[in-house]
Amino acid sequence: MHNCIVLRQIERERERGRPKHAHIQGINENTESFKNYLRKFRNSPNTKINYTNWLKRFIEYVNLPDVRVKAGIQSVVGDNTDLLLFDNDKRKIQNIIKYFIDYQYEVKGLSPATVHSHYMAVKHFYESNEITLNWPIVKEYVGVVSNMKRDYDMPYTYEEIHKMLDMADERERCVVLLLASSGMRRGALPELKYGDLKWIEKYQIYEIRVYAGFPEEYTSYCSIECAAALNSYLDFRRNYGEVITDDSYLIRKQFNTRNHKGKIKVSYATDPPQKHKISNKNIEKMLYHLLYDSGIRKHGDKVKRLGDRHRNYMSHAYRKFFENKCLESGVDPFYVSVLMGHKAGIGVERSYYRPDSIQGEYSLLELYVKKAMPYLTISDESRLKLKNRELEIRLKEESSRFDSLQEQINQIMAANKKYGL
Repeated sequence: MHNCIVLRQIERERERGRPKHAHIQGINENTESFKNYLRKFRNSPNTKINYTNWLKRFIEYVNLPDVRVKAGIQSVVGDNTDLLLFDNDKRKIQNIIKYFIDYQYEVKGLSPATVHSHYMAVKHFYESNEITLNWPIVKEYVGVVSNMKRDYDMPYTYEEIHKMLDMADERERCVVLLLASSGMRRGALPELKYGDLKWIEKYQIYEIRVYAGFPEEYTSYCSIECAAALNSYLDFRRNYGEVITDDSYLIRKQFNTRNHKGKIKVSYATDPPQKHKISNKNIEKMLYHLLYDSGIRKHGDKVKRLGDRHRNYMSHAYRKFFENKCLESGVDPFYVSVLMGHKAGIGVERSYYRPDSIQGEYSLLELYVKKAMPYLTISDESRLKLKNRELEIRLKEESSRFDSLQEQINQIMAANKKYGL
């Protein structure tokens, strides 16, 4: 216990002595070992970012002076991943990984799930570079990953999402409603462009191509409430001079509407869309602040003990909300999986199922609108508007049916009159 306290103090002193941003570990992406490492993720940009960041934690650890002495590392690795191969000295590599896992627990105080992610990144690095270690023994150092209580990993409630929306600005409102009503992952938002949306006039909602252009691409929808928020946000950006095109990011970096002279600051049409791209980390921070600003989480209750978790996972609780409400509305679990972009759980049907080929009441659109959307709508006002919209559509359908019947009757009467019947 005393050693753990000393290590934590050393870590805090080390952090205090660093200039701002100096703690961010760099990595040389041109090394052969790193190229081998990334080949598996070439078509998965978000996975590539995560695995790169997890490997950086390992490189940062290996560069610590205390660790170099302890592990007998002669030269500083720096950002050169080729030096992590240690001339194929498997015993040394295995020991360093064990020390790294201990460090994550005892000094960093990370949860088993986070440590497991770091372990998987390190494991993939050495496997991709054809270095085989005794992984079952190393994995024992990680310990049990699934240590969650039964009432953890719960979906948000309507009331909790209400509270976050009350504290949200225009952009944050779009993020919350997109996650809640479409069920997409947080990592899909930075890549989402205006051209990935298709406006459906009949229902006043958007059809969304999630991960457009990637193997993981799938189709989902957003609620009327969310579509209205998106339209308002896009109009807000247009009002300040931004030209919205198909290549414009749906959720972009925030900008100040006024500069220090009081003049309006605009986004020029000549600015490339990439300049406005928001990062996954930006969205994570946005959701984090909303949780605390709304009072759902309290700063005084921040978790300190190893392995403890909040009742709601910050981002995943939105997907849980979507899944639970879709099932509650009576949508078949298979279609819920399709709307969420799940690969696992669908089985062989995924190879044959084509959403666009099914029309009518069993199409994804009709299932979403008629069954799921009322349950995915957050505010009472929006629910009332939705009911009115449904009544209007039904009234039009009935009126059209009545007109059709009236036309048939008129034709029959005209035929009877013609033949003197």
